[in-house]
Amino acid sequence: MKSLLFLLSLFIPAGLLAQPETPPVKARRLTLLADSIAGARNILSQAARPVQNGIAVEQTVAGDGTTGERTGTALRLAQEAYRLDTSAEVQRTLCRLFWTDFYKRQDCGYRELYHNGSVLSAVFSPDGRYILTNSNDKTARLWNFDGTLVANLNRHTNVVHIAVFSPDGQTILTASYDHSVKLWSLKGELLADLRNHSATIHSAVFSPDGQYVLTASYDKTARLWNLKGELLATLSCDESVTAALFSPDGQTILTLSGWSAQLWTLQGERIADMNRHGDFVGSVAFSPDGKYILTSSLDWTAKLWTAQGEFVANLKHKHFVQSGVFSPDGKTFLTSSTDRTAKLWNLKGELLADLGPHTNTLFKSAFSPDRQLILTGPWDQSAHLWTLRGEASGAVMQHQATIYDARFSPDGKYVLTCSKDKTAKLWNTSGELLSDMNLHQAPLNSAVFSPDGRYILTSSEDKTARLWPSPVTIYEWLQKAPFKQLSAEQRRAYGVD
Repeated sequence: MKSLLFLLSLFIPAGLLAQPETPPVKARRLTLLADSIAGARNILSQAARPVQNGIAVEQTVAGDGTTGERTGTALRLAQEAYRLDTSAEVQRTLCRLFWTDFYKRQDCGYRELYHNGSVLSAVFSPDGRYILTNSNDKTARLWNFDGTLVANLNRHTNVVHIAVFSPDGQTILTASYDHSVKLWSLKGELLADLRNHSATIHSAVFSPDGQYVLTASYDKTARLWNLKGELLATLSCDESVTAALFSPDGQTILTLSGWSAQLWTLQGERIADMNRHGDFVGSVAFSPDGKYILTSSLDWTAKLWTAQGEFVANLKHKHFVQSGVFSPDGKTFLTSSTDRTAKLWNLKGELLADLGPHTNTLFKSAFSPDRQLILTGPWDQSAHLWTLRGEASGAVMQHQATIYDARFSPDGKYVLTCSKDKTAKLWNTSGELLSDMNLHQAPLNSAVFSPDGRYILTSSEDKTARLWPSPVTIYEWLQKAPFKQLSAEQRRAYGVD
């Protein structure tokens, strides 16, 4: 064992070997060993090849020395490290080794879902049992969670740019540049064909109770439909309708058109015009309780309104305001701007914090589910975390190219980013990288968490969507995975036990 410790010391910092073998210290030592072995740097053979005892130890620890066996041994050591400590370094090593080779196993949870064109988005059903993908190959496809194809939804004649599940997960909605919206069953049966629009459909959503569909089009209308495809109301505006959404209780409709937003009843009667902006209005949002409305405009302002369309506050930036979002409790909200800042406000319109400046335009920001952190994603290679006081947390999540999206996990403990650099990355809220999902062959279009946060789903221009297990899911798979465990001799030699 003395000779073994000497050999290990060549690759492990002396300070680490000198520390008491607490679980975190032991986990880090095993992680460094795993890295060394997986990199084909056979610690023992390199250090002790001329020594007979060293050769004997090498045969005990390294086995036949093949790349596959070294990777398997390294992954088992990383598994043991994870059991002791779930630090970022341990999780990162576990995931890196897994993505090197073992993701190819059919039982590990990784899946590749294929289209004949760029996959524009991929989403989970509300219960996580199904996956829905849509593509510029004119189709949407429904998949079981295990990656088997359930249905090819191929009745559109142009790019399918929207595909979503109803709130209860029993109906699918697709929208296409062919100016139509279609409703489908989970068996792939066409239930309804909504075809009254005469121009591109910009948005299509279900009502909160799933009983209605609301569409918005460049033909200057929004339209309300039932699930049979019957048209219930046409909401006519003066310009293209770029968004239409339901209030949280589903009783009113909000449309966005030109320089204003409009409120409507479900019968198609206009309630109010929110028309104080001096330029194009790019986004609109209801507060979670439905009491307030937030509009964002190219006139360098966002504006706060009551749910009845009454003006409350004018919120100023120094350039275009790209988006606005309410906190989960609805008591504060964020605005994001091309002036490279995000601003935090209360419901009186008072500025609480100024987040920035960033290095580039901000298109959107997000609150963590527990409202303790704010995530900002400028149109560049980094995403940032902030406190509610507007202080940078120090967490900067870096890619090699523009980040297209950044979001919190359902429990708020992790951040997921996807980028033009062909990768999605999983981070903790300290900004430490946990998993680098780098198997795509082209830029990514989207990345989302499963409802339980245990899997990640990405879509890419490489014509695939991919399902990735999280670090904890990989660890749980390893506990029962049917490949070679560490032998008793290896466990003793590597100091696992």
